Amino acid sequence: FRCGQSRRVVGATNMNSRSSRSHSVFMVQVERTRGGVTTSGKLCLADLAGSENLKKASFRGDLAANALISEQAKGINKSLSVLACVIQRLSRGGGTHVPFR
Repeated sequence: FRCGQSRRVVGATNMNSRSSRSHSVFMVQVERTRGGVTTSGKLCLADLAGSENLKKASFRGDLAANALISEQAKGINKSLSVLACVIQRLSRGGGTHVPFR
């Protein structure tokens, strides 16, 4: 968990001083054996960077900061769009091709 937290990218935008600039997934797998019977479970938690409105997130006048925020926002928005597509395809079931990379 600490390793993942240390790799998170956070930055300031016009809308939020600690805006999450990356996604993170935390998975916990547990297993218990009692009386020769094994029970297992898996918990997946996802912290997704929020969808970005380029006009609202950018800084006035700071071209270098705006360029970085713009590129990050495009990446965030694209990955959220792809994730939505993957979830849609998975919900259909029946062997539908899932477009993930």
